[in-house]
Amino acid sequence: MKPVVENPAVESEPVWREAKKVLRAQVVLSALASLILALVWGAQAGAWSLAGGAVCIAPSAWFASRLSRAAVRSPGSFAIWLFAGEMVKVLAMVLLLAAVFRASGTRGGLALIAGFVAAMQGYFLALRRSGPAEGETNETTLKPKNTV
Repeated sequence: MKPVVENPAVESEPVWREAKKVLRAQVVLSALASLILALVWGAQAGAWSLAGGAVCIAPSAWFASRLSRAAVRSPGSFAIWLFAGEMVKVLAMVLLLAAVFRASGTRGGLALIAGFVAAMQGYFLALRRSGPAEGETNETTLKPKNTV
């Protein structure tokens, strides 16, 4: 029997909030890397760097969307989407990266990889900065935020 969810938006909001932090960080870092590479190596390198960022960001956005929808279903559905969706996301990234790398040739390949790596750092930046919202507790310590 499927659990009754009174407001799906409220149920998926914490998952989507964290996903938006990651996606925002990925977009910013990808754009920054592209700008730097465009200034150093030219516009074509900046464009390939943007393509590398997109290779990372597009599957991540798909995964975040699917995972936030699964959050309103049963915990089992969330767990399945967490693992299966991550595998699909990684496979999509590998296939996209291979296809775009082949199209970029050797000259754009380094810029492509730089954009991809910059976007990947969005995970670490966003998740490192994330924590409980004001008034929430940290599940691992059960202490309110901003407590010494």
